[in-house]
Amino acid sequence: MTSVVRRGENGWEWTLTLRDPSALDAVGEPSAGVGSLLEGLDHLKVVLASGRFDAAEGFSLSKDGRVATFDYKESGSRGSDQPAITLKLSWTTFE
Repeated sequence: MTSVVRRGENGWEWTLTLRDPSALDAVGEPSAGVGSLLEGLDHLKVVLASGRFDAAEGFSLSKDGRVATFDYKESGSRGSDQPAITLKLSWTTFE
């Protein structure tokens, strides 16, 4: 698993990549190891104290753009042919 936060010209981006090391060459459904990690995120919510989410992959955003709720099962990622799952959030802050 890797987690990276980057600052760009227009804001911030967080990328979380989950990969089962025993399935590096696998194709098809995510392995049981990645699936187990994803089930552990079922109640994950990311809340911004200041700013607004601009884009999300694997999350649904609240109407005000301040809360990102993990929604892997609805995101369409389950049919991925990759042995890894990547989740992303992009946001801008108000200064």
